[in-house]
This record gives sequence, C-alpha cells and structure tokens, in this order.
Amino acid sequence: MPSPARCLTAVLAAAVISPALLGQTLVRDLNPSAARTVSSLPENLVEVNGVVVFRAETQHGVELWVTDATGAGTRLLKDIEPGAGDSSPELLTRVGNRVFFTAMVTGLGRELWVTDGTSAGTRLVGDLRPGTAGGDPESLVAWQGRLWFVADDGAHGKELWSSDGTAAGTAMFADLSLGSTGSNPRELTPLGATLCFSAAGTGLGREPWFTDGTAGGTVMADLRAGSAGASPDELCAAGPLLFFVADDNTGFGRELWTSNGSVAGTSRLTDLAPGVGTPGIRDVTALGNKVVFTSAHDATVGPEPYVSDGTVAGTLLLSDAAPGAPSSFPMRYTEISPSLMLFVTQGVGGREPWRTDGTPAGTYLLLDVLPGGNGSDAQGFTAALGGAVFSAFVNSFGWEMYWTDGTTANTRRVVDLLNGTGSSSPGSFAMLGGELLFSAFTPTFGRELYKTRGSVADTEQIADLHQSLSGSNPREFARAGSRVVFVATGASQNRELWSSDGSQAGTDELPLSTRASNPSGLIEFGGEVYCNGFIAGGGSELVATDGTPAGTRGLDLNPSGNSSPSEFRVSQGSLYFQAFDSATATEPWISDGTLAGTFRLADIKAGGLSSFPNGFTDAGGVTIFQASDYGIGIELFVTDGTSAGTGLLADLVTGTGTSNPTGMVSAGGLAWFSAVVTGYGQELVVTDGTPGGTRVAADLSPGNGSSSPSHLVGLDHSGIVVFSARSGAYGRELYRSGGTAGSTSLIADIVPGTGAPTIHDYVGTDRVAFFVIDDGVHGTELWATDGYTLVMGPDLHPGLRNGVVPGTLRVVPGTQYVVFGGTTGEHGLQLFLSDGTAANTFQLGDIGPYPGSGAAQFDAFSVVGRELWFQCDDGFSGTEPWRIVIGGPASATAYAAGCAGSSGQVPAIDAVSLPVLGTTFEIGLSNAAPNAAAVVNAGFNGNSLPIGTGGCRLLVGVPYQALQTVQTDALGFAVTPVPLALDPALAGITLYAQYVVLDPGGSLLGLGAVSNGLQLVTGY
Repeated sequence: MPSPARCLTAVLAAAVISPALLGQTLVRDLNPSAARTVSSLPENLVEVNGVVVFRAETQHGVELWVTDATGAGTRLLKDIEPGAGDSSPELLTRVGNRVFFTAMVTGLGRELWVTDGTSAGTRLVGDLRPGTAGGDPESLVAWQGRLWFVADDGAHGKELWSSDGTAAGTAMFADLSLGSTGSNPRELTPLGATLCFSAAGTGLGREPWFTDGTAGGTVMADLRAGSAGASPDELCAAGPLLFFVADDNTGFGRELWTSNGSVAGTSRLTDLAPGVGTPGIRDVTALGNKVVFTSAHDATVGPEPYVSDGTVAGTLLLSDAAPGAPSSFPMRYTEISPSLMLFVTQGVGGREPWRTDGTPAGTYLLLDVLPGGNGSDAQGFTAALGGAVFSAFVNSFGWEMYWTDGTTANTRRVVDLLNGTGSSSPGSFAMLGGELLFSAFTPTFGRELYKTRGSVADTEQIADLHQSLSGSNPREFARAGSRVVFVATGASQNRELWSSDGSQAGTDELPLSTRASNPSGLIEFGGEVYCNGFIAGGGSELVATDGTPAGTRGLDLNPSGNSSPSEFRVSQGSLYFQAFDSATATEPWISDGTLAGTFRLADIKAGGLSSFPNGFTDAGGVTIFQASDYGIGIELFVTDGTSAGTGLLADLVTGTGTSNPTGMVSAGGLAWFSAVVTGYGQELVVTDGTPGGTRVAADLSPGNGSSSPSHLVGLDHSGIVVFSARSGAYGRELYRSGGTAGSTSLIADIVPGTGAPTIHDYVGTDRVAFFVIDDGVHGTELWATDGYTLVMGPDLHPGLRNGVVPGTLRVVPGTQYVVFGGTTGEHGLQLFLSDGTAANTFQLGDIGPYPGSGAAQFDAFSVVGRELWFQCDDGFSGTEPWRIVIGGPASATAYAAGCAGSSGQVPAIDAVSLPVLGTTFEIGLSNAAPNAAAVVNAGFNGNSLPIGTGGCRLLVGVPYQALQTVQTDALGFAVTPVPLALDPALAGITLYAQYVVLDPGGSLLGLGAVSNGLQLVTGY
C-alpha cells in the first residue's frame, strides 16, 4: 500500500517545465521597401572543408563569408570588425584544412587570422605587433603544412615568419637584417623541401635566399658582392628548379637564372640580350617542369612569349604572335594543367585568348572570340569544370563567361547571364564539388554570387547578399501606460509617431495630421508621452498621447503660428519646456497635461525677444533653469511652478557677462551645474534653490582659471556628484564633490600625468556612476565608480580593441545595472547587462541570423520599464525597432490562502530572500506541523483549483515542478533553497510557489496541509 507521502505526491505531481528564454525581437519592419541596388562584391573565393570562404561587402561592412553553394548555406562567417566597419579580409591562403588571411580590427591593426570555414574556427592567430599599428602580414604561402609569410613586429622590421595557426606556434623565423630596418623578404616560393625568397640581409643588398625550415639550413646566394645585391625577382618554381631574374653585375644585365635550392646549384641560365642589354623578362609562370615568360630581347621580334626547361637549348621563342618588331604584349599566363597554359596576347585579331603546351607547335590562338578590332581581351583564366573558364567581351553579348578544354573546337560561351549587350562581367572563379562558383553583375541585384555546372540551365544566383533597405530609423522610445511610443519613418517616408505593445500586430502609426508631423523631444509624464509635433489644423505644437489614436491630442499653444515646444524636462511633478508664442517669443512654460493647466510661466526677456530657457532641474522644492535676460546674459533662474514664483536666482557673472549654467543634475536634494562665476572662471556650482544656498562647490583651477566641469552624474544615495574636470596637474579626469571644497577631489588619474582619457556615456544609478572610457590601453570599455573608487569592468574585447559602443550605455531603473551595446569579438555587436564587474556582465540575447554575425548597427537605446527598446539593423531589415526584456528588481508577494493541518494552523509561505539572479534564494515555511516533510511546488502560472475538502486549493498552475523535500523543525519552520543562475535571459520571469506539508489528519484529503501562494519575480 502506498505511503501517505506517495499519495500526496501523486495528487500534486507534474512534469518538469522550463521557461522560454527571453531573446531580442524585431518588433516590426515598418519600412520594408528596398532603397536601391547595391553589390556585395564577392571575391577571393577559396574552397576548404567542403565550403567556399570569400570576402563580401554587406551592411556588416567588408567581412568574411562562407557558402556551400546554396542560399540557405551562405552566411556571414564572422563580423571581425563588429558592426558596419570593415575588417577587409585579404590574402586568403589555404594551408591544409584551414585558410589563413589578414584582417583589420580597430585597436589591433591588420593582423593574421585563420578559419576552418566555421564561425567557431575563425579566430585571430596572434597579435604580431602589439598596439594599433598591426603586423601587416603579407606574401602568404603554404609550405610544409605551415603558413610562411612576411610581417613587421615593430622591432625587427619586415622579416620572415611562420605559423601553424596557433599563437604559440607563430613566430618570426629569422632576423636576416639586424635592427629595425628589416630584410623585407619578397616572392616566397616553395621548391620541394626548400623555401626560396628574395631578401636584403645585413649589409648585403637584396639576394636570393633558401631555407629548409631551420636556422642552420637558411642560406643566401651572394650573386653580387657588396651592398648593392643582384635584386632577384620573378621567382617561379617549376619541377626541380627555381627560375628567377637577376643581375650579378658581371656584364650580362638582368637575365634568367635557375637554382636547385642551394647556393652551389644557383647559376645564370641565359644571356638573351648579349652583354649588358636587358631582355625585359617578366611574368615568369610555371607550366609543368617548364616556365613561360615574356622577353623583349630581340628587336626584330619584340616582346613575345618564351619557354624554358632550364637549359640553354630549351629556352626559346614560343610564337611571334605579332609578326616582326611589334610586340603582342602577352600577359595573364595561367597554368590550367601541367600541359596546358592559357594567356592573352595581341595577335592579328586583337587581344584574344591563346594556348600553349610549352612547345612552338602547341602555341596558337585558341579562339578569335571577337573577330577584328581590339579583340575580346580575355581574362580570369581558371581551371574549372574539366577544363578552364574565363571572361571575354563580344559586342553583342558584353563581358560573359567562356569554357574551353584547350582546343578551338571546344571553346564556347557558357551563358549570357545578362541578356543583350550588357555585361555580367563574371570573375572570382572557384570550384566546389562539381559546381563553379563565381561573382557576376546584373542591374537587379548588383554584383553577387552565382554557380554553374557549365550550361545555361544550371546557372543560377546563390544569394543576394547585400540588399540596401531603407529602414524606419526609429528613435526616442518612451512609455505611455502599457505601450511604447516612438518616432519612425513608415512606408509613407514621413517621420511620424508610432505606438507599440511589443508585438508586430500591436504596432501602428499615430498620425497627427495629413502631412509629416516630424515629432521630437518625446518624454514620459503622467502616464503619457509628450512631444513636439505638427498637428492637424495647427502647426508645430505640444502633443500628448496615451499610445492610442483616441488618446492622442494636440495642445495648440500658439493658435496664430507655431509654438515649437522643446527642452522638455519633468521637475517637481510638472512638465517644463520652452515654447514660442507671438506675443512673447520663446519663454518657459509648464503643463499638468491639460490645455487649461498649460501656460507660460514668465516673459523673462520682454519685448518680443526670447530667453530660450532650458535645463529644468529639481533643487530642493523648486526648479532651476538657464535663461537669457537683458543686461545679465545667460544666468540661473528659479521657479516654484507659478508665474509669481519665477525669476532670477543668481547673477553669477555680474553685469552683462554670461555664466551659462550647463549640465544640470540633482543629487541629495541639491542641484549641480557647471558655470562661469566672477572671480572663479568656469567651475562646479551647487544650489538648494535659494540665492544664499547657491555657491561654488570647489575652485579646482584657482582664480580666474577654469576647470570646465562637464558631464555631471548625480548619485542621490550619497548626495554627491561625479564629473569630468580639467586641471594643470592631471589633465581632464574624473572628480567627485559633496558640495564643498573639502569634499571635492580627484577620483582617479586614469591616464597618468597631464594626458586625458576619452570618456563617453556618463550615466548613473542612485549609487554608482558608469562610463565608457578609453584609457589608451584597453579601448572603449565599461568603468564604474561610487564616487571614491574607480574600477574598470570587464575587458570585453581584450587589448586595445573596443568593447563597448559609445552612446549605448543606459541604466536599468530601480537596479544597479546598466545595459549597453558591445562586442567580445566572437559574436559581433550584441547587447550586454552589467553591474560594472566582470563577474556580473552578461550578453543579452543573440542578435543576428548567423553565429558570429551580430548587429550591423544599433542606436537610440531606451530602457522602458523592464525592456530595452532600440534601433537595430541585423543586416536584413534595415534600421527597425527592436526590444528585449531585461527585467528589473526581484520581488515576492504572498497571495490567496492555504488550508489547515491537524493542529488547525494554516502553513504560511514567505520569501526569506528575494529571487535575485546569481544567488540561491530561500522560500520559507512557518506554522506547519513539527518534524514533517514539506515540498515546494513551483510553476509559471497561478491557479485557484479546489483540491480535496476543507477549502484546500491548488494555487500553482500546471504544469509545475516539485522542488526538493525539506523537514520542518520542532516549531514547524523550514526553508527550501533555490539556486538561480545569473543568466539575463531569466530576468523578469514570474514564478508561483506553494508548500505542501505531510500532516496526517490535515485538511488536504486527511493527508496534509497546503500553504498560501507566493508570487516571485526574478530580477536584480
């Protein structure tokens, strides 16, 4: 027979459930129309591990992409320079199953990167030159399973480096030219077990070098004694030999040389231009065990294609394509196979594609693609589809793709991708399996990625990577009741008010008139949103809305024209702003939200001139602001919300001078601002709203010198203000003040000496001020201070790279947390939540359709209740409104009633501690049977379902989870610990909990009792 405990469990048993994680959401694509055709310009296609990686330009800038030749399988590999900036990947070079490349990152410079074709496998190899300059790798080649390249570490100049793809396995191989000059290696050329290159050793001039990959096996062939050097170039490996051009200063000029990779095996091969003549050898290109090149040594022939097998006898003219002295200007030599090379040259029929097998007999015009004239100027020769492809021009077709097997009979146009005379200009060819991938242009899509198997029927676009979308550019998000109001551009292309409940269906326009209303200055006040906007039947006037069309109204403050209200601030429970009327110009106004309760406070600058008031801020029980008046300039004014109580508070610069109070904030019942004061210069001023209580807080630059305080942040809990100020000893740094000289001091000398950090985004909770600071060492990162100790938060993007995006830092109201946009370098631009410590900094959601992509751009961050609303371009929708739930303070509320146990007492549930993310909170039990088993049942919905008799009710909705069983003590008390992960995705989740106590004789089926319910909201 089951035990009473098992029976009780059976009554309330439920499945384990998990809440849906809260991610970011595109609210609605308000302006989906495409603006114009743009190109992604895909190029540098390289196959690796069954995919092709390439660079392309989209809303994320010029970055690395990957494709499996399908649209669904084509995606941004990683946004290396997060956002819309360009990392500009270059020099993609395959080494085994990886592709090395160089990329540019702000704060890092151009450095070496590697990818295996996956986002996780795309990473920085190493910071070769610490600092912002970058090692600038170049001449990347694969040899012996490693990458060899040239880089500058800032101390040795450009030298030879080697990498296995890891930071530990990447190092300078040899310092051939001691000091910072560098040997500047060029033309790195693998020759079997030897790597050949040209370099300038210490005091030796530029000569050919050879290495077997060891320091002892690295030697130079000193062809020209002294410091001049033989200046080898055109290095080319063909079979067992290295071919190159050099001048050893022995009377032969620049001729063709060969080497077997050793000093002893290096010698001059030819004297094509006898004596010191120059044969003009160029474009030396391998064809099997031979090389083909252009030479201009014979005045009777002109520059034409030659071949060499490494012997004097085997070095000869392939063809006099332009008979006689004129040159055919051969170029673009491309080996298609060990027995076939394609090139373009100017023969009788103009610039056309030729072919050669390395013999004069096998060298001839492949096809006169464009008979007569200047020829088709074929280019882009690439081995593909069992032969070769190239691009060529014909008047009736434009630039299109051709294929050949090396014979005239089998050379044909593949497809006229852009019908008619227009040119698709195909290029950047690469094979993936049996398909050829390439870039091509059409007027509809721009230059994008295509594929073909060699016929018209199987040629198609893979993806349109760069779609220029106009976007709605939403801004100024503010709350009106349960809705969010903002400004955006819809399909009409007008700037209008929009209202949203956070869903696509619940997001609609709030038109104010038949013309563009151009609202601005949105502010929350009294459960509504107020702003300036063009209203029907009026002009630019005060607008109020509760987020619904019926609750949207205009207050026409100047019936004869525009009142153009602006500088909105809420102070002392009223809405203050400046507005214009025809009688008094622009003066201070106040509103309680009704037309009758909206009026001009004062005509400060009489005579139809404007005082332009702004900066309305609490100071004690009054409001201070800045305004301009005759004879006193721009000074400090005060109001108690009545016309009679509005007037000058202090003339800080006596006479006609201007104090120009700015940056007004409140803290500890006082108002603080920066102003010029007679005898002090521009310093920090504090006021309680009375003339006697208005004073200079501290003269940081004694006398008439100015410390020019700015970016004030008030910390209401401690009653201090944090601000930026300048002094001769420290430069511009962070200070604090409690309102007196003794309480005003430097917080930290972030950049020692007179240097100054770059500080952005001054925001604060009631206890902590947060900033985005670039200290010259860590890039833009999050910093925080309580006014006494300044600490840097996480180095989000390590080193000099920027982690936090300036302009995105916002406080989460009621918490000590901030949200911001930033990057770790791994996931592109993302959203983060932080209390200013590395341990409590977390990514919110995951923007972007691909791993590692992130946002192309975001801006206009606004915390509205427990949500972050912002403008975002994910690369597909343009700049549109997005939202993410970020949560708020943790809370716990008891509800309903339980049912009694055997003693007649009703068990009570309570929160011993609140469900704060990252803690183990505790759910308490009291009034229960002593020494009894008890269990908390928790779920995500409330309930009120009668169970059994005696008025017992199930207060947690199904499904729910039974937590661990605990034992009450002798007094009927117990506590259940509940660990809660510090995961921002769990913030703002509502839980419902109820205790079940095993108590024979209790009201619940004679087996137990249940407590009342407890509603918990997770938070910070």
